[in-house]
Amino acid sequence: MAMASMWARLGFRPAPRVEDCLESSARSWNVLVNSIRARRRSGLVILDRGLVCQLALRRMRGLPRGYVIPWLLSVLPRPDAVVHFELDPALALQRIARRAADTETLQGLIAFQAGYASLPEYATFTVLDASRPPAVVQADLAAITGTDFGCGPKFPPAKF
Repeated sequence: MAMASMWARLGFRPAPRVEDCLESSARSWNVLVNSIRARRRSGLVILDRGLVCQLALRRMRGLPRGYVIPWLLSVLPRPDAVVHFELDPALALQRIARRAADTETLQGLIAFQAGYASLPEYATFTVLDASRPPAVVQADLAAITGTDFGCGPKFPPAKF
């Protein structure tokens, strides 16, 4: 949904299928490049918003799953874990407003959350309650990944 801010700044929004094509191309490119980089290195790889995110956006917009992204998901290496940070849309909207970096609506966030929850892949996600204090969420994430992210016993303060 980050491109929504870009469209707002430009003062127009393309048709849903055009928007999806642009976003899907950018997201697919990002995932492919990072998949190649990950194969060359060992260690933890974290992707913020992978291909499944685009499928959730498609659900939100009433668009079909398509063929390319599901195919990519079937041929790319499967992640060891997919973590979904669940947050009440009203609280998410408050955090977005505080950051003042994105523009979202409550209806859009509710629809996006429903889009994720309706995906067949969602059953395989590890869901973390992101309304808890950041240190607690980070500790859960460290336990899932088996790393402290190089921060030792204390994590850097998260920005919400």
